[in-house]
Amino acid sequence: FVTKDLLSTVKFLYYTTRAFNSAQIAEGNISSTKFAAGGVYMTLTVWEDKESMRKYYLGGEHLVAMRQTKSLGQYAK
Repeated sequence: FVTKDLLSTVKFLYYTTRAFNSAQIAEGNISSTKFAAGGVYMTLTVWEDKESMRKYYLGGEHLVAMRQTKSLGQYAK
């Protein structure tokens, strides 16, 4: 994800940090890591099964972050 400007970066990090912390304690999460390279922010999670991943992805902090970050930048290609 690439943010538009400094304010967008701050907002993005606020929402995604909450979502990332939620992922780390979510049922079925095996591993989580986040990193930035060349101004692109990335996360990588490993799940026990598809259902655990789906439960996290479709609710809670992840859903809030997805809704809030749409206006803050764009996904890197």
